[in-house]
Amino acid sequence: MSSQPRSIVVGVDGMNGGDAALAWATELAVRRRAPLRLVRAVNLFVDDVRLGRFEDVRLRDQVHDAAARHLERALDAVRAAHPELDVTSLVVGDDPTALLLEESVDADVMVLGSRGAAGSGQIVAGSTAMQVSTHAHCTVVTVPPGYHSDESRQRVVVGVDGSAVSEGAIDYAFREASETHQSLVAVHAWVDSATRVTGLGLPLVHDPVAVTEQQEVLLAESLAGWSEKYPDVTVERRTVRDLPVRALTDFSRDARLLVVGCRGRAAVRSLLLGSVSHGVLHRATCPVAVVHPHD
Repeated sequence: MSSQPRSIVVGVDGMNGGDAALAWATELAVRRRAPLRLVRAVNLFVDDVRLGRFEDVRLRDQVHDAAARHLERALDAVRAAHPELDVTSLVVGDDPTALLLEESVDADVMVLGSRGAAGSGQIVAGSTAMQVSTHAHCTVVTVPPGYHSDESRQRVVVGVDGSAVSEGAIDYAFREASETHQSLVAVHAWVDSATRVTGLGLPLVHDPVAVTEQQEVLLAESLAGWSEKYPDVTVERRTVRDLPVRALTDFSRDARLLVVGCRGRAAVRSLLLGSVSHGVLHRATCPVAVVHPHD
């Protein structure tokens, strides 16, 4: 007997981007026949320059009731459209990041909307989406506001760097491509490793053709065996001499999903190294899946 699939959790906040995230999560839950869980956290504290931080009981009740009504409407809409789907909801007075990280422990995938200042649609550094993508216990998909899949977005893109970290990303990308009947583009972005002789400013001797061939071998080795596991997925290998953020952003323009790997909750490495992680999540024009090695 097969075990019950883990749930798809979606953060619902009633703000710009939430509808796109809910639609993505619902489609994923239906496709994987997994339970769908809608969650919302409401910060119930008030900051006053004179009184400091305090909880306004009357405001707490009003905000909580409004959030609960919004979540109930979303729940009813999903159930009406997909009566076969197991859907639950939860609204709590808590910090959104804390709630989502707790929910990620038992989730298969967590789906969040992204939004930035003035409705830019970008993730603000330090935002809930950024924090959860970094520290969650499961794969996190961040969906830009207003995003919808169409015929121009018929491929999944995965970033590959040759490390063990990207193995999880490759696995998730192949599964997603297979389930959605789309092609897969595996992108390995690299920069010239040639350095200059100290004091002379002269480049070290290197063979650019040989370096390119080495990068192509690295990509091929990283993908070895996956096509046998997913024979229905058409794979395109792309080795790009460019910075990872720029290359992956370019490929995201006509992608349904961009998949990257993350080393874990303590720190982000590899394709998600410092500004690179922020750059991918800031600039990609399609949903971004951050896959953790413990998934």
